[in-house]
Amino acid sequence: MDYWPELTDDAFLTGAIKVLQPKKGYRAGIDPVLLAASLDIQDNEHANVLDVGAGVGVAGLSVATRCLKASVTLVEKQKVLAEIARHNITRNRFGDRMDVKQIDLLAIDAGRTFYHSNGRQYFDHVISNPPFYDTHVIQSSKNILKADSNSMLRGALKNWIKFMAEATRPGGSATVIHLAEKLGEILQHFSLYYGSIHIQILYPREHEKANRILVRGTRGSNAPLQINPGIVLHKDNNKFNPEVEQVLRSPTAWPIWSNPA
Repeated sequence: MDYWPELTDDAFLTGAIKVLQPKKGYRAGIDPVLLAASLDIQDNEHANVLDVGAGVGVAGLSVATRCLKASVTLVEKQKVLAEIARHNITRNRFGDRMDVKQIDLLAIDAGRTFYHSNGRQYFDHVISNPPFYDTHVIQSSKNILKADSNSMLRGALKNWIKFMAEATRPGGSATVIHLAEKLGEILQHFSLYYGSIHIQILYPREHEKANRILVRGTRGSNAPLQINPGIVLHKDNNKFNPEVEQVLRSPTAWPIWSNPA
């Protein structure tokens, strides 16, 4: 590896998984854990899951911890993060059900490269916690890992979602977690490939503006869009609401989707 950053050793899901991640710059928080918990599969289901833009692997590891018969593939652009993700897979003993592909999914031939490297396999479920910001917003960051992990070129979300769609089998699902302000752009591109789109809005606290959204779609479905009741993450004392606390503390499904098709 060309560059190895200083790492921390962090516990997720109350120690169910232990994750190495850079001490500075890119650091996984609650978003990948919530994303993984929202994945609408049974805990004992044989499913192929793809985590796009996986970072050090927190979302994929969370899926593998809850769903004991799922196989999980991680796609990550950055060599450093991909290598750390491999270490995290090994140290959490998921080497038989998880692997990592280092691919720049915004490259012109990314879909073809991944398709051939993955044995021409499509996935039952694709999840993603894409970079939140346009590159120009944090272009002054001196931390390369932070800049690359937290940002993408303006308009690149279109190709990101296209990559997800090309990897999703007909009838399979895709789920993303993103900034609430990106909902319009996500729906614009999601609707090209997915139907039965469900929107879950997340509020930090009551009477505050939404700051996150989860969007789920089914490949090839013609079912209409549905907006689910919003979820408030924190109580007034800044503690998580019980149902949120539960999925952050244990590998438990988060049944937030109302009758997904």
